[in-house]
Amino acid sequence: MKTIKINSSIVFLSFFSFFLCTVAACDSDNDGDTTRPVIRIIAPAEDAHLLIGDEEGVLFEAEFSDDIQLASYKIDIHYAGDGHMHTRHGDGEEELPEFSYQRSFTLQGTREQVSHRNIVIPEGVRPGEYHLVVYCSDTSGNESLVARDIVLIEEEHDHDH
Repeated sequence: MKTIKINSSIVFLSFFSFFLCTVAACDSDNDGDTTRPVIRIIAPAEDAHLLIGDEEGVLFEAEFSDDIQLASYKIDIHYAGDGHMHTRHGDGEEELPEFSYQRSFTLQGTREQVSHRNIVIPEGVRPGEYHLVVYCSDTSGNESLVARDIVLIEEEHDHDH
């Protein structure tokens, strides 16, 4: 009986040692880059009013930084308003489509400032409140995001109220 008790203790200790080694090995995998990139949006500002149909496009400026290596950033603009819109769209009330924009760009290095006018808001989209969300990833797969509220507006039209 003592040999069975000794063998079961050895098996238990062996299993327990294996378990501890496995847990320790998993923890050492996390010693790499775990720092998320930093995003600083310069333009557009919070609650900026952006003109629908502006052929020049929206000025987007941001600075990205990471402690190791940047990989990419993505801009996502989507509709955020669900209330009544008081605008005139010709003779009848039309339901205009919501504007949506998604595009990814490549980054390099540990710090990069970008400035471009790739976002063009076409005529015929719904004015109102939108979210502008910027995501940034580094080469280790860490991701961060920053969100802004923006408002899409049409040119001012004189009309009787």
